[in-house]
Amino acid sequence: MTARRSDGKAGRLVSDDGNYLLEARLACVEDIGALSGQIDRIPGVVGHSLFYQIAAKAIIAKKDHIEVVQAAWKN
Repeated sequence: MTARRSDGKAGRLVSDDGNYLLEARLACVEDIGALSGQIDRIPGVVGHSLFYQIAAKAIIAKKDHIEVVQAAWKN
């Protein structure tokens, strides 16, 4: 896990509410629901962007194409 940084700012990025933004890259997650719950239970963590059972589809703009990722779960 690393602090999120930007070329346009000096130092760590901070949310509008004054919270530090961190980045984590995960190779493979077997159970996204379990991971979401584990992160939610970490003291001091305000939120995460897993969007488990909130968003059913992600549209990701890459440099040379658009990727659409559909959630495996159903509401």
